[in-house]
Order: sequence, then C-alpha cells, then structure tokens
Amino acid sequence: MVQHVRDMARTTRAKDAAELSGRIGWWGVAAASIGLVVASTTFAGDFNGYGIAGPGYLITLLFGLTINLLVAFAYGELTTIFSKTGQVFDFTKQGYADCGQQTATLLATGIGTTYWLVFGLVWASETAAGAHAMVQTTGLGTVTLWIITLNLIAMGVNMLGIRLTITTVTILVLCMVGIRMAMGIAAFSGLNLLGGGGDLSSLLDMSEFEPSDLYRTLPLGIWAFIGLEFSTPLVNEVRDPSTNIPRGMIIGGLTILVMAFTMGIGIITTFSPLVNQAVYVGNAPQIEIAGVLFGPYGRLFAGIASFLATMGSLLIAYAAIPRILYAMAQQGAWPRTFAWLHPRFLSPWPATIATGFVFLVPSLISTDVISLIRLATVVWLLTYVWVLALAIKLKFTHPDLDRPFSRHFGFYVFGIGLISFVLWKAYAGEYHLIAVALAIFALGFTFAKAWLDYAGTTPRAG
Repeated sequence: MVQHVRDMARTTRAKDAAELSGRIGWWGVAAASIGLVVASTTFAGDFNGYGIAGPGYLITLLFGLTINLLVAFAYGELTTIFSKTGQVFDFTKQGYADCGQQTATLLATGIGTTYWLVFGLVWASETAAGAHAMVQTTGLGTVTLWIITLNLIAMGVNMLGIRLTITTVTILVLCMVGIRMAMGIAAFSGLNLLGGGGDLSSLLDMSEFEPSDLYRTLPLGIWAFIGLEFSTPLVNEVRDPSTNIPRGMIIGGLTILVMAFTMGIGIITTFSPLVNQAVYVGNAPQIEIAGVLFGPYGRLFAGIASFLATMGSLLIAYAAIPRILYAMAQQGAWPRTFAWLHPRFLSPWPATIATGFVFLVPSLISTDVISLIRLATVVWLLTYVWVLALAIKLKFTHPDLDRPFSRHFGFYVFGIGLISFVLWKAYAGEYHLIAVALAIFALGFTFAKAWLDYAGTTPRAG
C-alpha cells in the first residue's frame, strides 16, 4: 500500500495538466497569496484590532503570521507530494488510501466539499467589507448592489483564463500594497492634516488595554494572513512547484507583515486608537481614518485601495476554489457537470458559477464584517487542523514518500497547539460559533455520503 501511494504521488507530479493552461513562477504564487490575503476585510480588520487592543495588536499580527506560516509549511509539503489541483481533496484521498478506497473517498469528498462551503462565509465577509467601503467612499448604490457587482466582475475575469487573472492580480497587488504603505509613511512623516508626525513612544502605552483585549483580537490577527495556501490549487500551472510554491507563500506572508506594520505603526502613532477608539471600529474604519488624516483625497485613495483589495481577493478565490470543485467532479466525487472546461479559455465555468452562488448567499443575509470574520476564521482554523493532522499522519504512515519540500512534524504539532489556544481563549463565551463551524463540516460530509451513495460508484484514483 505504501508503495502504491508513493507511485501514485510520483505519477501525479509527472503529469502535465494541459487542460488548465499556464505557467507561473514564484512571483505568481506570491501574488496569489498576497492578492487573496490583502483584502478589504484585513484593511478593516486591522484597524478594528488597533481599536480593541491598541499597539498590542502588533503582537497579535506576529502570532497570526506564525500560525499561517506553520499551516503554509504543511500545505507546501502535501502539495509537493500530491501535485493536483484538488488541494485538500486530493491530499486526503491519497493520504488516507491505506484506510481503503471507500473510506478515503468519503473523507476526501467530505473535507473537499466542506472547504468549498467555508468560502461562502469567507467571501461573504470580504465582499461585505468591500461593498461597505465603496458605499462610504462614493455614496453610490447599496451594499447589496456592490456585493453583486464585485462578484460578477471577478467571475467574468476568471472565465477568460488563468493568465489574465494572475496578471490582473499582480497589478492590483502592487497598487493596493503601495497605497497602504504610503498611508502609513505619510501619516508618520507628518504629511497629514493633523499637523504632526508619529510618536514611537506611544507604542509602549498599553495602560488602557487588558490581556483579554489581545485574546479578542486573535481572530483578526490570524485573518490578516489567512489564505496563504491559496496558491496550491494552481500547482499544475507553477514552474518547479516544490521550490516556487513554498517560496511564494513565505515571501507573500513576510510582504504582508511589512505592509501591515508600515501602515499600522505609521497611523496609530499619529492618530492614537487610545483617544480615538470609536473611529477605529466598524465595517470600514479605513475610510473614516483616511478622511481624518488626509481629507477627501485620503478617503478616495482608501476607497480605491479597498476596491482593489476586494477585487484581488475575489479574483484569486474564483481562480482557486472552482478548481477544487472541478477536480472533485473529474474524479466522480461531484456531478460530472462541474468537470466541464470552456474549450477556448480552459476555465471551469460550471464550477465557477456554482462557487459564485455559494459566495453570494451568506453575504446577502448578513453584512456585519467583524462578525463574519470571527465565524469564518473559526471554520477555516478547523480545516487547518485537518491539514496539519494529515501532514503528521503521513510522516509516520508513509515516511518513505518523496517530499521535495518537508518540515519536521513538530512544526505541525505546534500549529495544532496554537490553534487550540485560539479556540479556547478567543472564542470563550462564543462557543456557538464553533458549533456553527462543526455544523458546516457535518453538512459537507452529509452531502459527500449522499452523493457517493447516489452515484453508486467509487471515484477513480487518478
């Protein structure tokens, strides 16, 4: 069985995925990671974090990066063992092959479907954040109208092919990272309407904040980096994935940290969250803060950065998530309709449309950005525990597998420990959110069992 899994992994890596065209390097992986993470929700979430915990939120950001890098290591290792577009679906199906094909198929379809469903919550928060920012900036339309518009644009670009998507995201990443860093530098250097620059000594003033405030911001600090692994479903379109995927994710995470620190330190040392806490919290505080510091043009540029952030994130989401659904359908774990590719653009159109529906529904029910972030974070963390546990399992059950990229299993155990700490401290008194997350898992696995029973066949092992 071990030899079978090893041969399967080698065969998988040897295949050239001609159906999903394109070749990108580490820069494309980094752009995909940054493009998804540097979203309007992180723009709004970071300012909410400063409003809740003041300068202490900088510590939370370091904690969030640590968890996400540990998870990125696991994804990098599994991706270079099983180089398939189905990501967590293929990891699970091949990683649990020693438990029998029927069990492996059920587990893989269940977690793959759950991962897909998770993003209904994830992109509900993102499109809501972007929509709130656009309404506040332009005064045009409604939050619901902007939610629909943003999703339709992102779907349309993705349907025209992966090359256009990655090129567009790279441009958006450069623009939105540049604007955020420029805001921090301008505020700190005194180029603002308040008449003064930043005071670094204010970073040491934690007098009004409690440790419980730090715990409350843990989901926001994790959210600031969550999604670095989103480049992995593009594995068959990446040159030398064993090097470029891990490198791109790590560079992406460090770039985000530099951007977050530059903007955050520049602004909070100039416009104190201790004195102006009410301005720092809400669905789109970046717009109000930019207005205070830089006037109408500041509001405009913050609005542009929010729009670019939402578009970049949605473009990567619509590039990655439909491909997981496409991979499952290819192997019979979902209806074959979703395995159809457009003959010219080579994009999985039915999977993209289905994903758009899942993205839209929750965002049309609730537009409270921070509540959606807290719920989406806990669901996402549970999927991370699954992946970390799988990486640990394979270290012991399949130690001889070729691992072009590998880390000691202790990294993954530490990752699970940190996630457990977050669930304990950050969600104390809100355990109903964990219950909702588990219900989403139950829904994913229930669908998997029902579909596989209905189809009456076991998906092929390819």
